[in-house]
Amino acid sequence: MAKGELVTPSPSAHAYAFSMSNYLTSKGATGVVEITNWHYVGKRTSIFTILAEVRHSMKKHIERTFPKSLVAEAQALLIGVQDQMEDELQRAYQKLGITHLFAISGLHVAMMSWLFFEGLLRIRIRKEMATVVLLILLPVYGVIAGGAPSVWRAVSVVELMLLLRFFKWVLSMDDALAISFIGFVLLEPGVIFQIGFQLSYLATVSLIYSGIIFKQTRTWLGRSFFYHIRVPTARLPTITPSFL
Repeated sequence: MAKGELVTPSPSAHAYAFSMSNYLTSKGATGVVEITNWHYVGKRTSIFTILAEVRHSMKKHIERTFPKSLVAEAQALLIGVQDQMEDELQRAYQKLGITHLFAISGLHVAMMSWLFFEGLLRIRIRKEMATVVLLILLPVYGVIAGGAPSVWRAVSVVELMLLLRFFKWVLSMDDALAISFIGFVLLEPGVIFQIGFQLSYLATVSLIYSGIIFKQTRTWLGRSFFYHIRVPTARLPTITPSFL
């Protein structure tokens, strides 16, 4: 239990400076509370606290079992935790322009979905049952991975495509992306101000409508070249798994 008082956010120094008010709005918050007194009441168990504990145990497991030189990268790629990465290393990644490689994105969600789905098929699970299992586990993975806008965007699109496939309905990828976008904005309007949310959808849209460029070559190496040349800012792509 905590007691505090509501504090007015500091105004921006100029028109292009960081705005705390806009940041709070993007996070669905109404203000900042300065805690004056607090004491422990008890622990409330819910699905989110359970998943938070699972995420914390995975973080500790990586710290115990992975080589020390790979702990920061493994935590960033597997569960979206980047607090172990040194500031100097982060600045080096930023200068090289490869920071996005250590952020969970649609590519990770697609790869995890594909590997899990194909694994279920290899142990002779029917496609319909594998689809249902994946529909249940994908949101769980989204929470464990940190719940970044890119993760939920990818999870929502894959979930929608799986549901459509399960009910044998037809919907194009751009329509599924649009439905996902509208759903997010309706659930939390402030998310439209998050730069990660904006880049996530803009990059995915650019990839979807750049299909004619990628079709100019049939090799994976050529497509990778076109991807990096034509869409250099696409840091959060959605790669649709083959089973969709």
